[in-house]
Amino acid sequence: MEELKKKLEMAEWDISPEEYVSNAKKEAVVMAFFTTLLVALFLYYGSNLPLIQQAIVDLLILLISWYVWYLVALKKVDAYLTKIKNDIEYELGFLLKHLVISLKAGMPLYDALVNVSKGYGRASQEIAKVVERTTLGEPLTVALKDRAEKTPSLNMRRVLLQISNAVVSGADIAKILEDLEKQITKEKVNEYKRYGYSLNPLIMLYMIAGIVFPTLAIAFLIIILTFTGKGSQFGPVHLGLMLVLVALIQLIFAEYVIRTRPRYSLFE
Repeated sequence: MEELKKKLEMAEWDISPEEYVSNAKKEAVVMAFFTTLLVALFLYYGSNLPLIQQAIVDLLILLISWYVWYLVALKKVDAYLTKIKNDIEYELGFLLKHLVISLKAGMPLYDALVNVSKGYGRASQEIAKVVERTTLGEPLTVALKDRAEKTPSLNMRRVLLQISNAVVSGADIAKILEDLEKQITKEKVNEYKRYGYSLNPLIMLYMIAGIVFPTLAIAFLIIILTFTGKGSQFGPVHLGLMLVLVALIQLIFAEYVIRTRPRYSLFE
């Protein structure tokens, strides 16, 4: 519960962990009901199973789907934090470059932070929260450390902590941030390379699961059913369900490729 509480605070959701879990269970009940209903309709109209066996299958689907949907509902906050993290790091490179240029030009740190608190999307919003708390009288180092604990972006956390440590030690903030920006950019380049390498086996898997297997499966299924005298049982309903399955596989693949693609403004 403590970990979930910390995630909810980072997401800035005004909800307790207990209430969040309760809502996840309720949502899982609704989604499991509709999932079981679809399966029940398919079994009733598309299979020759006795009603008692259909009822047993429906019950198993209800229990399994509830647990799966419950886990999915619990992961909503993680998905939201991942989205925020990606949005922050998308503009972080340009924000750091702007900050370094301002500091090298002799601008005070606070004024430089005010300058980058707008214009760089989510990354600027993180800086704006630090500026706001500092404007209200809180020490800059305290505001930086507190924001570093609440941001979901590891790179933004590094930036905020480096600025805080540099203020305390009196080090050259511009030099530290410049080195940090180069390091983050290098990490993002490597991330793009790893993403490119990961697509090769993924495309092969997609070809097998989304194209080769459905095509061969339909052909072999028709041949086998014809030889066994049950070819008439393979009707439009079954063909339509296989078509939906293939479309679902392709949709999942497309969504995965889009959502896992690294996003960084320096490379787009």
